[in-house]
Amino acid sequence: MALNIIGEFDSVELEQRYRESTLENARRTNYIIAAPVVLACFIFIANDFNANGVIWPIVAARLALASLVSALCCLNHFASRWQTVFLIAYVIAGCVAATVLWVDTQRPANFLTHLGVDVMVIMGIFIAVPAVRAQLALAAMFTAGLLILHFTYKEPDFQLADVAVPVSLLLAVFLGASMSLLFNRTRRQLFTQLEVEREMRTELEAPQSRVDELSKLIPMCASCKKIRDDDGYWRQVETYMRETSGTVVSHSICPECASDLYPEYQDKD
Repeated sequence: MALNIIGEFDSVELEQRYRESTLENARRTNYIIAAPVVLACFIFIANDFNANGVIWPIVAARLALASLVSALCCLNHFASRWQTVFLIAYVIAGCVAATVLWVDTQRPANFLTHLGVDVMVIMGIFIAVPAVRAQLALAAMFTAGLLILHFTYKEPDFQLADVAVPVSLLLAVFLGASMSLLFNRTRRQLFTQLEVEREMRTELEAPQSRVDELSKLIPMCASCKKIRDDDGYWRQVETYMRETSGTVVSHSICPECASDLYPEYQDKD
């Protein structure tokens, strides 16, 4: 059960079983990420209104993002396959990143206060998206877009901005990727231990079931019908029953034996 460089199983079958086991956790994560995203959309709309008045394209983009995320949460509730739940997480993170990047382009050239939000989005990508490859791809595209925007459009008043902004963004990617890789490796190692334990338990249950079957067998003499007890002594059936279960046997004779042993007492037609 070896892991590759990004912390995923080399075995495709084992990786699929692991992802299926994380379905409910991924579903809850989608809800946890979606709630603050929708809330943030309305908070930023109110903040922009107080600071700059109504900017309808930005308001429309944020309302569209909130509506899309809410719709994806409804789909997330009914999704039964891990591929669908993972795709919903990827779409939510991608839409948030695209919206934030577009809003950044609508800000003045000397506006840099959105850097904190950009860093939070990068870290959120590594939390929201389950698959490591998807995390790295989305974070790389978002960071590349921010860097292109900064060096081609932005004209910050802060003299060290050309150093501080790239360093902040790349550091966020590095920290997010490092924590994600560590988390994924740890979770898969725990999953491997559970798989080994499950296999060992299955191997032990088979002999135990055989022992249970054998314990129900009672050795009986084929000739005299005596029963051997746990101490190795052969006892009469009634004695064995009385000592093991407390059952008292009353002797009688069945009609077939009566006809064989005492034919003279049987009614003759």
